[in-house]
Amino acid sequence: MPNVSMPTQDHLRRDIKFLHDILLYPHTMNPYQPEKDYEHAKRSAMILLDCKQFTKHYDLEQDFLPENPSMLHIWCHVELLDQVGDPPSIPPELLTLPQTATVADLKLEATRTFRDIYLMLQTFVANQLLDFGTASESTQVKLLFGANGTVCIQGKCAGGERRVGIHRMERGVDKWTVNCSCGATDDDGERMLSCDSCHVWQHTRCSGISDFDQVPKRYVCKSCKFLNKPKRPRPVYSNGPNKRCKTGTGALSLVAGGFLKPHIF
Repeated sequence: MPNVSMPTQDHLRRDIKFLHDILLYPHTMNPYQPEKDYEHAKRSAMILLDCKQFTKHYDLEQDFLPENPSMLHIWCHVELLDQVGDPPSIPPELLTLPQTATVADLKLEATRTFRDIYLMLQTFVANQLLDFGTASESTQVKLLFGANGTVCIQGKCAGGERRVGIHRMERGVDKWTVNCSCGATDDDGERMLSCDSCHVWQHTRCSGISDFDQVPKRYVCKSCKFLNKPKRPRPVYSNGPNKRCKTGTGALSLVAGGFLKPHIF
């Protein structure tokens, strides 16, 4: 007999979804007072969603392998030639290959996969398998690694160090200054625009521009608008000839010969 005092998994899922929709998801959460706290909570939730829209496992664990026994699952590391200084540390990618795949097929799949993922590797070509440099192109992969294994492939990019350096970050080799209202201080891959006055970069969404709208040809951030806002001129009172003056009633009157002529209502 089931224990009625213990919630079922379906009950727990419904409760968690209810809390998520009411308290966490910015598009469905219930408004509450004070409004300032509610708006701050919505902004914070949106920042989390922007950062966590895509989560990827890089664990070399059997539990994360797809359940397809008819395929080979090879974790592939790449090592770039002609890299000096601080070479990029690229996490491994899981390659799924047919049982009859050869070393040539493995290199081709590694080339395609890393080109698709990284802009800086758009010209990447896999050259050889480290630790298996003598293996021929026709050697079957499962004879070297079995159904599940790990391989390190050495390759290079056309353009070498410069090509990788330019596209290693979205900003390339340029020096950006990022200071967004959401707290971002560096390039995070989201769409940005720079202020034409201070040249500081901000997220388009945080600047009130939808992801589906075009960036304006000229953009000035709120800080620069505030700093460059023209000061309101103070009214000048004068009794000189033919001067336009502000009267006590708020109306303007012409004076001549040094005499103020106020309006009479």
